Amino acid sequence: MKEQDLLNLGFQRFEQDDEDDKFYYYSYDLKGESGGGSLLTQADDEVVDGEWFVYGWDINENLRFESSEDVETYIKVLEKNIRE
Repeated sequence: MKEQDLLNLGFQRFEQDDEDDKFYYYSYDLKGESGGGSLLTQADDEVVDGEWFVYGWDINENLRFESSEDVETYIKVLEKNIRE
């Protein structure tokens, strides 16, 4: 998926700017709550041919999405069923 797809899905961009390490990535917290399930992308310096992927960082490290449609469906199903 493209970077614009991530923005359209509501992902937020985060900058990492250490002395020798500068990069950015995107994150989405389910229901906008940190710790309740986060989706992350790889760092921009790991993107190949402009194609980003999303993985379930604190859900399951092997959970990986490569299409924006799958990410959108996943978010909708989980957020619909998270009880307050």
